[in-house]
Amino acid sequence: MVQKQNSYSSGVPMVRIDGGKIRSFREQKGLTQLYLAASVEVTTDTISRWENKRYPAIKKENAIKLAEALEVTLEDILDAGQDQAASGPANSGAAPLGPGSPARGIFTVKVRVAGLVVLALIVLAGLTRLATPLFNVAQIEAVRFMPAHTAPGQPFPVVIKIVSSEPEPSSFILREMLPAGTTLVESQKSIPAAVDPKTGEMKWINKVTEKMVLGYSLRYDGPISQKWLEMRGTVTLRKYAGNGRDIAGNNRIEFAPFHWADSNKDNYIDDLEILAVYEDYSDATGLDLEMDLIEDIWFGSGYTWNKETMQFEIIH
Repeated sequence: MVQKQNSYSSGVPMVRIDGGKIRSFREQKGLTQLYLAASVEVTTDTISRWENKRYPAIKKENAIKLAEALEVTLEDILDAGQDQAASGPANSGAAPLGPGSPARGIFTVKVRVAGLVVLALIVLAGLTRLATPLFNVAQIEAVRFMPAHTAPGQPFPVVIKIVSSEPEPSSFILREMLPAGTTLVESQKSIPAAVDPKTGEMKWINKVTEKMVLGYSLRYDGPISQKWLEMRGTVTLRKYAGNGRDIAGNNRIEFAPFHWADSNKDNYIDDLEILAVYEDYSDATGLDLEMDLIEDIWFGSGYTWNKETMQFEIIH
């Protein structure tokens, strides 16, 4: 079915979306607002507004990107009243509104009510801007990506994707606490981290414009009896100093005799698993992911873990 669209006054093709459907599809597929924001090239705040129906009409090109990210058709996320909403009064077949027409009076009341609503929204927006510095609402989100497991003594990657909804480039500080027993193997060369040797805390100071990726790799050399590691960190914008936001996403990694890229622990790296490595971690430019080893396992017939040498052995 071909959906009608409204160009509105800007001449840009627009469509009306159903925020509830978008949220439902996203949650069903286990996707985050950050993922959708990166796919559509908008901010997480914009995705939130779409889902909460604060922006019922959006650019058609953004709606198409959104549908592709959700793996559904464009029609699946459109408002059920799209056809009716796109049809203006000229297509309704209604009689003209004369000076004495009852419909004209109703129309006038609606216009006045709409004007009051717009005025209220303008006032609310102004109050919100005034209140933002007061409540220190940090307009930034950081999400951590790392494997679900790793073998002891083997390096594993950690990638942090940052999205800011601030209108201008904003300075931020991101902190990650190295768990006891871990060693920093490498920090992303283009945006290196400073490490406090006494506390084990890593810090990045930089500016973010909409989105940025930070990456590093760790190795655990602590007691074998330990079963897992827990990560924790915060991100803070300069203008909201002192009110950091916890880094979301993965924060726990377990120890297991399997390569971190072997997500289903079947001693083999298949096509989907190597694609996931490229998709989730290759954005950290310059970070060594030991892709030679991963590709050797992928090309081979599998691998085993030698607990004596603490190394992976490829089966050819």
